[in-house]
Amino acid sequence: MGLGNVGPFEIILLLVVAIVVVGPDRLPKLLQDAGRLFRQLRRMANDATSDLRESMGVDDLASLHPRALAREFFSGEDDDVPPAGPTPQPGPTPQRRLAPGERPPYDSDAT
Repeated sequence: MGLGNVGPFEIILLLVVAIVVVGPDRLPKLLQDAGRLFRQLRRMANDATSDLRESMGVDDLASLHPRALAREFFSGEDDDVPPAGPTPQPGPTPQRRLAPGERPPYDSDAT
């Protein structure tokens, strides 16, 4: 479990600020309560994960991630039906230039 981009100087600075703000006599109790809170949150997350596994009947919860579900749905590996029609080409549709004197198309219903 890492601390991300927090280095030793930042940790010392946070401890000094905590001692100044909270006070040296109340800081141990505050740290103890924070540790208890994090352990309780971790326990709740683990319990929720195990309850979800039991209720869904899935061993790997990563397979329930929306990206994994979409990848499985759109992979087409299990489909026996070939895709209908030609596949569309990406990119803008080609446009032709107007001939001299030719008026551009106008849709009176669009305005």
